[in-house]
Amino acid sequence: MAEIHKTGNETLLERTQIVQILTWSSDGKLFGMDVAECREIVKDKKITTVPHSADTVLGIVNLRGEVVTVLDLSRLLGYKSSGDIEKAVLIRLKASSQQISVKADTVFDVIDARESEFEPPPSNLTDMESRFISSVLLTDKGLAVILNSKELVKP
Repeated sequence: MAEIHKTGNETLLERTQIVQILTWSSDGKLFGMDVAECREIVKDKKITTVPHSADTVLGIVNLRGEVVTVLDLSRLLGYKSSGDIEKAVLIRLKASSQQISVKADTVFDVIDARESEFEPPPSNLTDMESRFISSVLLTDKGLAVILNSKELVKP
């Protein structure tokens, strides 16, 4: 995308990278992720709990013949989770080695954001939060926590 600025008699063409961000809420928090890192959005899938799994894993689902792990972002970031998985929407991530999805309560929309609009995450984050949060973005729904999908899919 390009933006045209006029200064006096000159016209300057400033190139600005646009990133499309998928936004959603989970446990009352607003999250976002580069849409290029999202494979699909799935509604109304039954999540099967897995005994003795990590507390950040809600369970597994069968998506088109593949077993996909469902992560709970709130627990992953160290927050309290509602634990409500009956109304969950799943955002399946693109990953070459693992099949991972994250739980969302509501998926909002895809917004266009300039790279210059992203702010660094606060410096007072915990180590766990710093690992998974790449930036923050002010949206019309509030301040969205932009996730680092590459860290989410790491074993």
